[in-house]
Amino acid sequence: MDPNAAPMHSYYLYVLYENFNGCVSKWKNIGIIAALPLPMACKLTQFASGRRYCFAIVGKDIYGRYGPYSEIQSVSAHEP
Repeated sequence: MDPNAAPMHSYYLYVLYENFNGCVSKWKNIGIIAALPLPMACKLTQFASGRRYCFAIVGKDIYGRYGPYSEIQSVSAHEP
């Protein structure tokens, strides 16, 4: 973390998914998360089995400036 950076206001969470047949959705904003002291986490629910989900986050500081997007992370949803 940069000690000279402005405090964070919020984080925007984006997702896309890929079906088992290879069809890929468009990126969609699924939530704006208020910034809390790090480390922080959020719980996501309601995922369909058989899809691979990709996530990216971008932060917004208290002055309304957006930072770079995170590296994309993915996970596959399976039946419990």
